[in-house]
Amino acid sequence: MENIIPSQEMPMCLPMLKLTPNLERVVLVKLLDTDPDRYNLLDFIKLSFLLEELCLQYDYSIGTRFIWDLEGITLKHTLKWNPLVLSKYVTLIERSYSCRILGVEFLNCSPLLNKVLAILRAVLRAKIYERITVHEDMTSLHKVTPKECLPKEYGGTLESIPNLLQKWDEVVKNHEKFFVKNYENVLLSMSMEKLRQVDLNVDDKAGFGVDGTFKKLQID
Repeated sequence: MENIIPSQEMPMCLPMLKLTPNLERVVLVKLLDTDPDRYNLLDFIKLSFLLEELCLQYDYSIGTRFIWDLEGITLKHTLKWNPLVLSKYVTLIERSYSCRILGVEFLNCSPLLNKVLAILRAVLRAKIYERITVHEDMTSLHKVTPKECLPKEYGGTLESIPNLLQKWDEVVKNHEKFFVKNYENVLLSMSMEKLRQVDLNVDDKAGFGVDGTFKKLQID
């Protein structure tokens, strides 16, 4: 996850620096650059994981509410949404990071909304898909997300998006050693995994991955 600078990532993923009164984390997702040729889904996923690692270090939320601003999304963008990659991303977010998706709030919906929903229906669990809400305006959004947890651009009382991104830039920069250590731990776990025995005789397994520990039971 090296060389990731939140303010320079074109698919923006911006966690608010304040939890809601009921301890929800609000994450704003939108395009900072609408050029589809520069759009990369994997860049967004790497940024999302990096920020999730940091959020886990500093507070405890009951779940995350994603605000997805669709302004600027075109057909060329959606063609880069690999359903398999998206499905694995959602699985990792939910299971590895214990992220409970409380809702997905859509803003500035385009004529591509039906296509976007069709893709999400294929990759999200039915329970999560039912938590998608399409908002016609900010008034509707403010009914589920308090203004004190939104940037100025969305009618909130927090700082502007550029200022919030700048703060995340500093946080990421100050945690460089943390990410290097995490990376080293991953490499270590991968090398240790190579020591695991893989050519086990299934017929000799006693169970639970233990090979040849117990005698077989013979029942006449």
